[in-house]
Formats: sequence, C-alpha cells, structure tokens
Amino acid sequence: MSREHVEVARPDARTVHVTRRPGSTPPVPAVHGLSSTSGLWALLYAEWSAGAGTLPAYTTDEVAAAVAAHGSLVQAELLPGHDHAGVVMTPTGAAASVAALRRSLARAA
Repeated sequence: MSREHVEVARPDARTVHVTRRPGSTPPVPAVHGLSSTSGLWALLYAEWSAGAGTLPAYTTDEVAAAVAAHGSLVQAELLPGHDHAGVVMTPTGAAASVAALRRSLARAA
C-alpha cells in the first residue's frame, strides 16, 4: 500500500498526522498520537482508514513495530468501530481521545 505521509509538528507538543493515498480525495486529518508534555505518548489508532469496512491504515504488526521502535511511545490502543476522522470527529472517538490523553497525563505524574 503506497501512502504519502505528512507530519505536522505543533508547538503544544502534540503531533497531527495526515495520510493521503494516491488518487484519493484530499487527506483527512487524524490524531494518531496523543502526548503529555512529559513526552510519553499514547497511540490511539482507528479500526478503519476511511469509512466502515475499509482496511486499517496500520496493521497490527506496524503498530507493534512503532511501539518497539520508539521509547516514548508507551501504549497503543485500537479504537474499534471508527475510521481516522471518527477518532476526534465523533462523540465516542473524542471521548476515547480524551480518556487516552488523561491516562497519558496520569502516567507522567
């Protein structure tokens, strides 16, 4: 699967990733990682890439490799029943994002 991956670093120590597939509609921004100011990251990733039933943007093996490769990535959590936009643009996805961020902040305390 070919992807164009753009990382946008924000001054508040959060990072937003945008993924675009060749021939697709404009990219949908998605929060793939949530962090505290301590630099400990919790990855919240969607079950689907763009709509119910689509292939995930990341396989289980890719997520496991990311956790193993990055010492500051302390947890990866699947958000079932959501695509990337739904991670932050639906009430249940937003609630899961807030909960993941709170867990990350609690670990840093």
